[in-house]
Amino acid sequence: MGRALLILCLGSMIILGMVQRAVYQRQLSATEGNVQTFEVNQARNATGIGLELGLNRLFHDQDQQLSGSPPWVFTVDGMNINVHVDTHDDAPGEVPPRFLRVRAGHTLHGREFESFAFVNEGTIIPPVDGALGFYGTGSEVNLSGNAKISGYDTNPDGSEGPEAAVPGIAAVDEESYLINHQGNASYTGDPDFIHKEDMNAQTVFEFLEMYKTQATVYQSQTDLGSVEYPAITLFDGYNKVSDNVNAAGIMIVTEGSKVDFRGNFAFQGLVLVEGELDIRGNVHVYGAMMFSDNALLEIDDPESSDAYFTGNATIQYSSQALNNINNSLSGIFDETRMVVDRIYY
Repeated sequence: MGRALLILCLGSMIILGMVQRAVYQRQLSATEGNVQTFEVNQARNATGIGLELGLNRLFHDQDQQLSGSPPWVFTVDGMNINVHVDTHDDAPGEVPPRFLRVRAGHTLHGREFESFAFVNEGTIIPPVDGALGFYGTGSEVNLSGNAKISGYDTNPDGSEGPEAAVPGIAAVDEESYLINHQGNASYTGDPDFIHKEDMNAQTVFEFLEMYKTQATVYQSQTDLGSVEYPAITLFDGYNKVSDNVNAAGIMIVTEGSKVDFRGNFAFQGLVLVEGELDIRGNVHVYGAMMFSDNALLEIDDPESSDAYFTGNATIQYSSQALNNINNSLSGIFDETRMVVDRIYY
């Protein structure tokens, strides 16, 4: 009897010890898991703070060497965060033209943590996806007559431009849904048309908001800039520009507004449209056009008894025209030239 009781007690003690050990192991595992979770969250937060510090330094010291330079090192919560700035030349397949990528990274227990942001590097002209870019849905293009849209880079003097061709038309919507085509009108480029689902009307909106701070509301043709002195012009309501004009700069057609370009009209630069644009006659645009949601474009060369409306409407992609505008107008945006485009944590 005593021996059996002794064996029973010993067995109970062993079982109790096993249970206590299991509980301890679970507590230890939970503690280690909490520590690892805390460290991971701390590393992620630190890279986010490091990214903000890097962006702040970039904005306040834009003249420093960026491409190929050693990383900036910031100490956050005892961790060294390395911040790199990549240009389009550093990573042309990853960083769009006229943008910078700021990367903040840290290595913890062999695991890499990184936060990064894309920054407009100080240009006032957004990247161009096509001679005509439709960044929102619900827009419409009516082509007829001898109208011509070309994505092949051409200088305003008619010579070949230095950049590769872009699509004639780039859009979120499908080609058959967007374009109504008649007559001899054409749109060409590389390719002629491209359907890009990642195009976003927010891109147009952000630049529109920036441009509006410096724009002059159109009252007469004296408000339109020249090649020597480009201007930012805002069209609100209904406006008709029909005399002989040779202008340059940035034109904005606001939502709910309509602009008719008629007769002999030449323009070099960027046109952004939220409303309706009607182009008829001998109108030539060198540069690019960007359209937001529900914009309407009429490009027409109708047969008419009035010779004033005859000719060819042409929209021609021109990197030279865009670069000239960018260089001429960049000074007026000194305080807002660098803009964070998107951030990833």
